[in-house]
Amino acid sequence: LEDKQKKTTPGEVLSATDQGITITAVQSIVDSYGADLFFRVEGFTLPEGRNPELFWDRDNVTIDGSTEFYSSMTGWFYDGTTRNEAGEWVANDGSLEYQMKIRFRDNGERYWGKEFSIHFNGIGVGAEKGGIMEEPLVSGNWDLHWTLTGADSTKNSVTLTPNMEIGDSGLTLLEAEVGQKTIRAVYQSDHDWDGWKQLEMLSPGLYQICMKDGSAVRVVPTQENYARWEAERICEVTYETFDGILDVSALDSLAYDKGSEI
Repeated sequence: LEDKQKKTTPGEVLSATDQGITITAVQSIVDSYGADLFFRVEGFTLPEGRNPELFWDRDNVTIDGSTEFYSSMTGWFYDGTTRNEAGEWVANDGSLEYQMKIRFRDNGERYWGKEFSIHFNGIGVGAEKGGIMEEPLVSGNWDLHWTLTGADSTKNSVTLTPNMEIGDSGLTLLEAEVGQKTIRAVYQSDHDWDGWKQLEMLSPGLYQICMKDGSAVRVVPTQENYARWEAERICEVTYETFDGILDVSALDSLAYDKGSEI
């Protein structure tokens, strides 16, 4: 995991050490919908055969001193880069990578320029099958805080307006805003459909983002908005990348689950 967080400005704390363990804020990706935060943990020896767990309380995570900013907030150790073929969680340098995903309650732009603060109080092992509970093995105080900045839209997102039908589905992609972690797509149907009233998913659905080098990043839908459906048959869908961060400059096409690409 490479350091991509901006340089520390006066008053910011991006790294803290206690009990011989260092937790560092490595990267933050913030847009209008939420934030993805990445931390490096160094100095902790993970017991063999156990999964790591980092401990924090929601009351100790704030923006501008308030805890009333999120609709959801979760964290986990990211096994996409820190778990090798042997099943070991640690990277070659002995560090662990922890990721937090926050979805804002309101438009995220209101939080840009505000201070984000988090207090970690322990690191240990996670819960397992058979009733084995999570357990902090090292208690301490790791306090980090820095100023949130919005994504540079010229570098970290791209807006497409294809106005093209997806295959012969009768569903047209009017617009897609593709960011590093979040995609917002606007669709219009040429026929009525009430499946959304039974909580059915819009189909065909965006499956993955195809890159110019031939690779692809899976996406999953997180929200469907049918506020405009009755009047215009328009639906807005928000997706998140399943695993990975998009380099929007290398975007090639959008692939849908019935074999269509745009």
